[in-house]
Amino acid sequence: LDRVEKHMAVYSITYDLMKTKDYEKLFKGIELISGGNWARPTASQWLISSTKTSAQVRDYLLGCIDTDDKLFVVEIKPDTWASWNISKNVESWFLKPSI
Repeated sequence: LDRVEKHMAVYSITYDLMKTKDYEKLFKGIELISGGNWARPTASQWLISSTKTSAQVRDYLLGCIDTDDKLFVVEIKPDTWASWNISKNVESWFLKPSI
């Protein structure tokens, strides 16, 4: 049997919670889908590392938000980002070779 190696990707997740703001439920969902491999560069953005596709991450997180909330998941490639005044811990997380 051929073994298929899954591609590890980094995703940026941003959101707007509208009426019912259940941040705890969303945050727990993000932590679970990332397998604990995440960073928070800003208050409403998470970076995660996952073998899932962006659509799979989105679909999983839809169970953690309401129908009027907004969610955006996009893959970030290693050489396609820049930052300003982001904590050194987040930059270090992003640059570590395991992601």
